[in-house]
Amino acid sequence: MEHYTKAAQLENMIRDCPDLLTIREALSWSPFGKNQLYKLIKEKQLQAHYVQGSYMIAKSELIDYLLKHCDDDSHLHMFKSKSGGEEDD
Repeated sequence: MEHYTKAAQLENMIRDCPDLLTIREALSWSPFGKNQLYKLIKEKQLQAHYVQGSYMIAKSELIDYLLKHCDDDSHLHMFKSKSGGEEDD
């Protein structure tokens, strides 16, 4: 899938997502489990900021990570079914 097309598809899927996400919100808007999300943050693969005792993730950082690492449609399918979003044709 072309990068621009994938970016537009991801942004459409999470258009109602807040611009800044807590870990709990990121879990509900992404295909990741809690341990996997913390591992990505710890290994600095996913940019997050530690604010008042908890991590905050920018929606744009989540989209960037997914664009770089979800190269096949199976990841996008998993993401759509978890977030409840549907692809528009």
